[in-house]
Amino acid sequence: GHFQTPFDFSTIASYQVTAESLSNKRYTSVKILNEWKPSLFGYPVNLNTFLLNENSISIGTSNPIVATIENPNLRIREFGYEINIDTRNNAAWPTQGVFNSFQNTFGSTYLGSDIKYSRYTFSSAIFFPLYKKLSGAVIVGGSIIGNVTDKNGSVVTPPASRRSSLTDISQV
Repeated sequence: GHFQTPFDFSTIASYQVTAESLSNKRYTSVKILNEWKPSLFGYPVNLNTFLLNENSISIGTSNPIVATIENPNLRIREFGYEINIDTRNNAAWPTQGVFNSFQNTFGSTYLGSDIKYSRYTFSSAIFFPLYKKLSGAVIVGGSIIGNVTDKNGSVVTPPASRRSSLTDISQV
């Protein structure tokens, strides 16, 4: 038929500690990921759901503006899902096809997060042959984060770890 669902389901738990030099914060996160890889009309589809627990601890800063904006220690707990549709002829070195990705995450005070938010991220990469084994790509994408409030319902700036950068949307 046009829809296949092989048994390809996994759960991944990871632990990561990173430091951000601008805000002098240490991030510790644990992410539990469930992945399901059905096939739709012969194309691989990847459906992910995940829970994230991230703690950021301020380790001080010499910049008073950065200290005011980014100083608080935060606990972020989010739930999210991601849908990827891949029509590339080769995932490692594609010469034609499209890779589409849509992700939606929710930070929730009901899960114990210090802030609440909704974030939507999408990207699309179109690959095409240029000459013999040389290929080109056009990548577009973006991210929107909204409804960012603290536990008291006050509007706050999204934390640095939840904001997007150009590298977030250009990874394929």
